[in-house]
Amino acid sequence: MKVSVDDMSVGIQRCNRKKTFFPNDFDSAEDAMSRGHTLNGRNSIDIRYLRREGLLRPGAVGTLRWSIGGRECGSVSYKIDDKQILVSYRYNHPDKGWVARILPIMFEATSCHYGGERLWFSCPSCNRRVGILFDYGSLFICRHCCRLPYVTQNENQAYRLIRKKHKLGQRIFADYHRGSGSIKTKGMHWKTFERLHRQYQNLEQCWLQSLDDFLQKHKWLD
Repeated sequence: MKVSVDDMSVGIQRCNRKKTFFPNDFDSAEDAMSRGHTLNGRNSIDIRYLRREGLLRPGAVGTLRWSIGGRECGSVSYKIDDKQILVSYRYNHPDKGWVARILPIMFEATSCHYGGERLWFSCPSCNRRVGILFDYGSLFICRHCCRLPYVTQNENQAYRLIRKKHKLGQRIFADYHRGSGSIKTKGMHWKTFERLHRQYQNLEQCWLQSLDDFLQKHKWLD
């Protein structure tokens, strides 16, 4: 998940979970999973992104935006102080409707091995030192307080295989799309391509075997 500032947007993958469902070879493993309760489907604030973009300087203000397919699905305003970030947003209260809120999130600093320090968020719910906070109800809290898994923690063997296949396919094929590709990535040595392509074919065969086992288990084959 990526986070962006002001007029930029965030790429977020929504996920579903269905019983007796097998991932096809056209979608990503995340797309194949359920829209159920996972952290991958939630807006988040990542302190690593803020640090990388130089946004943690005291006095900095701005807006973080999230979107799905180019369509905005959420935003928060922020202001950085010496010891905290103030996050302003609205949330949907079950009785009061949309309610404005300013949430102070404290920073914690740890020393780095080679000098300097690294900032972390202090979770507003449990005070745990974390790098990412997730939108959960009226707060932004850590994954432990959300008690929700990442998509990969819910993956079975078939999902893991298709995810690895797509990841490798995107690496070795310049035209990889919907589960297939034919053009070698520019700049990749042929020896490297052939080695990785064998791994790709092996993953594909393992996935097909998993599909056959799945169909046999659910008696969809005579």
